[in-house]
Amino acid sequence: MSNIFKAMIYRILKSKILVYTLLCSVVFPFVLSFVGLWSENEEQALYGTWDNFFFIENLVFLVFVCAYNCADYKNKTINFEVMNGHSPLAIFGGRTFAFVVFVEVMFNVGFAITHFMLKTNLMYASIVSNHQFGVLRIVTIEVILLTYLIYYVVCSFVLRNTLFALVVSWMGSAFSGIVVLLDDIVYLPNGDRLSTIIGANTVKFIMLDETTVSKLLLTILISVSFSIVLLVIGFKNVSKQEF
Repeated sequence: MSNIFKAMIYRILKSKILVYTLLCSVVFPFVLSFVGLWSENEEQALYGTWDNFFFIENLVFLVFVCAYNCADYKNKTINFEVMNGHSPLAIFGGRTFAFVVFVEVMFNVGFAITHFMLKTNLMYASIVSNHQFGVLRIVTIEVILLTYLIYYVVCSFVLRNTLFALVVSWMGSAFSGIVVLLDDIVYLPNGDRLSTIIGANTVKFIMLDETTVSKLLLTILISVSFSIVLLVIGFKNVSKQEF
């Protein structure tokens, strides 16, 4: 697994898609934060900036993972890993871990840009400074991002076609938005909590709203459970594939 991981790190670092993804991870947070700071409705702008940040970052990472992994199926690059004696577990685990490293780094770069730009807004600075459990809030966001990422990786392994993987990954991600939309149309008991747990508007709720340790831990627990299920599905599928 370590050899696959090292090889993936090297190849991704040399790929153009990493440059484009990193560029988007820097430019979009900067632009969104800049626009949000100039909005007339401060509160709405702050929530909207975090909402758009998480939405666009997810979309960028979705394309990055599916395009890169499915391309290796298309050009048969992944076959060399099998021919070199690597097991399905090593291939799936090594590639997944490599994607996790790159996406987490790029996400946190964008997260830091957005946070420090918004801190120039007095309302935002006041809200964040008065909130408790700052570290746990960040951990919760990271865990939810990890669940999304694992879902994208599994889709790319299962479908092995860039277009299909992009569509199915997007449909899964869009489910979060559907729940929020339904909560706006018809009242859902604990709708905001449900939206946060499955990822919708995660950053804006966790960063700006009052919350409790129990809510954050519940969100982490459910996210980790989803991640484990997705990893099992991905590994079983890869084990049955004929390369």
